[in-house]
Amino acid sequence: VGMWITVQNKPINLYAIGRYAYSSDSESTEIHELMVINVDRYQVLGKTAVEISKDKNVDPLGFVYGNLTQPVTLYPGQSYFIVSMEFKGGDHFFGQGGIGNPVVKTKDVAKVNGMCWSYSSPISWTTYEVPAHVYGPVN
Repeated sequence: VGMWITVQNKPINLYAIGRYAYSSDSESTEIHELMVINVDRYQVLGKTAVEISKDKNVDPLGFVYGNLTQPVTLYPGQSYFIVSMEFKGGDHFFGQGGIGNPVVKTKDVAKVNGMCWSYSSPISWTTYEVPAHVYGPVN
């Protein structure tokens, strides 16, 4: 689950991706794989893993970040999925079971087109074009 973005006027260099540590996950120690996927080719461009736990480097906004295995450049006019792999019965995420979909605000470097999810990532994705709304959230 995650967000579907389109890069605006300048390339973006990504070095890390984060996933929100939902408060009820504080007793959990699940590891989540986070990925950047090119929408046109369904190609995984970069990935990392983060452990969601109240004791694991949660930033002031509630995100846990992992460094990508190598930096990824996102190009203007191209669309990407930034996603977290979730498991049935696992950690909570916003947008799941009526928890509500976060509305995110971005700078002018990228537009959030909406939400995305998949049961068989990374080859088959469903998108919901609801600008600025995401699952997760991921960052």
